[in-house]
Amino acid sequence: MDAKTQQGRVQRFLKTHINSPYFFSNGKTQIAVDFRVCPLMKKVNGLYKSPVCKACYSKNILTVYPTVRKKIENLPKQTAESLAEFEKDCAQLKEKFGWDKIRFYALSDFGPEDIPFIHAARKYFTVDIISKSLVFTQNEKYLVSLFNLENVWISLSFNEHNKSHMSKIKEILQVYMPKNVQLNYMMSYPEEDPTWPEFNDIQVFHFRNNNKRSFCEKIGLHESRVCGIFDINGKPVEGHGHCSSCNNCHESYIGQKDSNILLDSVACV
Repeated sequence: MDAKTQQGRVQRFLKTHINSPYFFSNGKTQIAVDFRVCPLMKKVNGLYKSPVCKACYSKNILTVYPTVRKKIENLPKQTAESLAEFEKDCAQLKEKFGWDKIRFYALSDFGPEDIPFIHAARKYFTVDIISKSLVFTQNEKYLVSLFNLENVWISLSFNEHNKSHMSKIKEILQVYMPKNVQLNYMMSYPEEDPTWPEFNDIQVFHFRNNNKRSFCEKIGLHESRVCGIFDINGKPVEGHGHCSSCNNCHESYIGQKDSNILLDSVACV
């Protein structure tokens, strides 16, 4: 089954069986969870812009698809009742589709009130959290609370506009040593090059370029460090990939550092 056909099945199921408004279907992850318009965006003359994410996928979606924009702009506040409804629907989705993973934040980003929903979802799925907001100082205690939770992976997102936060995040990770957190970076090649030393600690790169496999081979970047390299059936793809057959976001920063320490030790013998 191709991604478009599967997305159609998911959309129909959401409309006919799912009551929680926080689920969204998309072509990359099958389904994602969002609770609000991204706090890193602002509306200017009726259109969303994101100073921190110039090439923001979400702002483009909200511009092109008014139905999606209207839904996310009018999402209700989270309550104990909506949490119970959300968990019930997680169980339904798991039973219907049997997914291993679910993504938090495709169109938006983290808020403290999302923590109970993450705990609810991880009872049924491996929760992949992709977030820029969690790198900010005001969210540090919430980030720490998610460290080493079973069935939770956190990919902290950076780009040229927010990479100043990376050194502080690395310090936090070295203190707490979580095995479920990685760093990802959005870049355009060759304006930025993943082989530059400043990017040695990045686990996964999200490229704005197509033909990812071609230039990975050209510059010697292993495909395990690249987002979107398989289609929904696990076959290699040059353009836009799918998350269902890829676990590149499950490589931890601390795990990589541990491996480097081990390699350094062996080299010194």
